[in-house]
Amino acid sequence: MNLKKFIPILLILVLAIGLVACGKEKEEINTLKGEAAPNIKTTLTLYHKGDKLTKMIQVYDIEYRHTQFLDGTEAKEAIEPKIAELNKIEGYNEKVDYKDDLMTTTVEMDFTKISKENLKKIPGLNIDGDPKNGLSYQETLDSYTKQGFKEK
Repeated sequence: MNLKKFIPILLILVLAIGLVACGKEKEEINTLKGEAAPNIKTTLTLYHKGDKLTKMIQVYDIEYRHTQFLDGTEAKEAIEPKIAELNKIEGYNEKVDYKDDLMTTTVEMDFTKISKENLKKIPGLNIDGDPKNGLSYQETLDSYTKQGFKEK
C-alpha cells in the first residue's frame, strides 16, 4: 500500500477510536440516607451514566419492635417465601440478615436487566418509566430528595 492511501486510512482510524472513547460515559455513584418509612433507616446507592439510572441498591434497617414480628425467626418464616418469589425476577436480588433486634434488608436492582412489567411487581418501588429506555437518574434523585433523603 502506498503512503498516500495509508495516511487517510490511519487518520480515519484515529478519529474513530477517539469518538468511541469519548462516547463512553463513566458510571457515577451517589449515596442517599433517610427513612423509607417511619423508623426504617435507609441507605440508597444510585448508579448512573449521565441521566440514565443503571442500578440501585437499597439497604433497610428495621427493628422488630416496629413490625408485627417478635423476632428474627418469626420474620424469616413470613418474609423468605416472598423474597424467593421476587428473586426470580431477572435483575432483582434481595437478601435479609436477621439479627437479634433488627433485620437488615438489602435490595439490588439492575435496571439494565429488569423489565418494565417486572418493575411493577416490586412492592414499594416508586420509579416510573421503562428501564429498557432508561430511567431518569435526576427524577429518581429528586423523588427521594422530596421524601427527605439527603446525599451522604
